[in-house]
Amino acid sequence: MKKFLLFVSFALFSVALWAQTDISSALKQTSAQFSKNLREGIKIAVIGISSDSNELSKFILNELTNDLVQERKWRVVTRNQLDKIEREMGYQQSGAVSEESMKSLGRQVGADTIITGSLEKFGQFYILDVQALDVESAAINDVFHSRIDDDETIALLTGKKVISKNGKITKNSTDYTAGERVGIGFQNILAGLGSYRNGHIGDGIAMSVLDAVGILCILGDSEGELIEIGAACIGVAVIYGFIRPIFYHKTTQESVSLNGVQNGFQFAIAPKHGEIAAKCSYRISF
Repeated sequence: MKKFLLFVSFALFSVALWAQTDISSALKQTSAQFSKNLREGIKIAVIGISSDSNELSKFILNELTNDLVQERKWRVVTRNQLDKIEREMGYQQSGAVSEESMKSLGRQVGADTIITGSLEKFGQFYILDVQALDVESAAINDVFHSRIDDDETIALLTGKKVISKNGKITKNSTDYTAGERVGIGFQNILAGLGSYRNGHIGDGIAMSVLDAVGILCILGDSEGELIEIGAACIGVAVIYGFIRPIFYHKTTQESVSLNGVQNGFQFAIAPKHGEIAAKCSYRISF
């Protein structure tokens, strides 16, 4: 029983940590996954990674191109060659481009497969969606999908953080102060209340579950065998509650908004890449 409870508690903790991935790591994971599923020797061109920032899109294009080259399994079209053709076509890296336009661009550089995708803001984090499309058949050969933390790299590229003349990185006025992060940590002692209040529902649930398991172990143990496990669960929740706010960032829109409405439960159906994708959001106000 002890081993089972320990496994459940730390599995939940690990899942909560896994949910946050930085953009550079996610791009390396993308190239590693594609290396397992795409044929060797084909010619690949990284095209059309859209985002809400042209600088961010350029960063993703360059990083993913370099990561694919490092796999040493395909012929990868250079960014210089693609940039020249993109300028001739009036193509914008951060804008929405039709699938036919991307295929046309791929044919011009002689690519067998084009890599396209998007990085979209979704509440307090981003969703990275990257697809490998066959140029001739338009068949999807592989897909990579990941949740991305709003980290310092993204903040710099989207203007949320700036580099001053003396080379120091400064946060914009809308980000959390050190005192606010500590305050969230103290609120998190109450079953993750601080994370719930600031829109990080997953973190709040993880702390609530750990606290619940800990309390049940302590109160339900008549022989004193599970007290240590219960105390460990509560301790992990408290530590996690103070560490996680370090990585929180404010956004101009603190919750997911669908159809201009932010409070309460929201649900919408959004077509993407010829498929139907469901998105939902929930905001708790205090």
